[in-house]
Amino acid sequence: MSFDDDELLLLTPGPVSVHPRVLKALSNPIRYHRNKEFLEALDWVSKFISKIEGTQNLTIPLTGSGTAAMDAALSSISKPHSRILSLVNGVFSKRMYDIAKYYSDDVVLYEKVWGKAITKEDVQLALEKGPFDIVTIVQNETSTGVLNPMKEIMSEITKSGAVSIVDGITAVGGDFVEVDKWGVDVMITASQKCIGAPPGMSFITISDKVMKALEQDSRGRSYYLDVRNYIKGNNINIPFTTSTPILLAVGEALKMIEEEGINNRIARHRLMAQAVRTGLRGMGLSIFAEEGYESNTVTAVNLQNSNSVVAQARQYGVLFAEGQGILTDKILRFGHMNLVGKREVLIGLATLELALKDLNANFIEDKGVLSALKLFESMRSQ
Repeated sequence: MSFDDDELLLLTPGPVSVHPRVLKALSNPIRYHRNKEFLEALDWVSKFISKIEGTQNLTIPLTGSGTAAMDAALSSISKPHSRILSLVNGVFSKRMYDIAKYYSDDVVLYEKVWGKAITKEDVQLALEKGPFDIVTIVQNETSTGVLNPMKEIMSEITKSGAVSIVDGITAVGGDFVEVDKWGVDVMITASQKCIGAPPGMSFITISDKVMKALEQDSRGRSYYLDVRNYIKGNNINIPFTTSTPILLAVGEALKMIEEEGINNRIARHRLMAQAVRTGLRGMGLSIFAEEGYESNTVTAVNLQNSNSVVAQARQYGVLFAEGQGILTDKILRFGHMNLVGKREVLIGLATLELALKDLNANFIEDKGVLSALKLFESMRSQ
């Protein structure tokens, strides 16, 4: 028996499987993007995203992927002479660096070995090459399964006076994000990861400090992605056609987050992450991320010939993700965000065991699911 795309269980780090309620919202009749009811829905989405990011700063919706939001932030804020520091420890933080080089002639790269976290000490060392106007970093590096310690990182960036641009695409809605407490100037997220909606929309949350800086310049260096076009006073402006179906689907996904409660949701994500890591270690496999800095939304596991493992697991109806860039065919990425619960974790571990066995890989058989079950049982007794 083979599985087509409609039947696959997505355990990738995004796009993720979405709830039928979200799909139903997506199938509503097309709305006019300047209709009063749609604008009210958009306003609620914007304010709720700000809420789960721990801020009252304005959140701007963009029709475009998370990369569009990265581009919008850098093209709107930077100038050709802006001094930009890019803190890199994976594919997506490297992408921020690449975008920065499009808009500034003075971009400094500080790159950590992939799999390692950016620490306070790294930031201190990197800032010695300053001063910098802008610092870019990814909170949760999806390509390596590393969660960077944002509180201590932001403490150093804030002291430097630089504007911080943070990619929170696989953190917002699945892990703690504290924009105000940390002092983040620009937080970026997107619809298709922890938020649990289809791909196609991204969101930029902007601090008062950046808002004032934007007012001093009449325009950025992109027309469609200039965030000034999306701001009117202290409110959202809709200058162009918005993807109304995706926005309504995002709204339904956020209502589900509200119903679950953001703290409950984060606790669930953390438990599922712990179960996945426990199961993988029970199989004799090692986690790629530095210990103590593992992501709570995606786990990267060291696995040679991982592309073959991903292909074999697909035969059982489960889709994992391969490594990217220099990690191609070296790691497998097990996504556990949005709807993923005990059922999906256990199915994922069982499928991985089957795929490894089919490929005659070296691992400890029949221990992955059992290890995760023991963890779940121990948590019940607490």
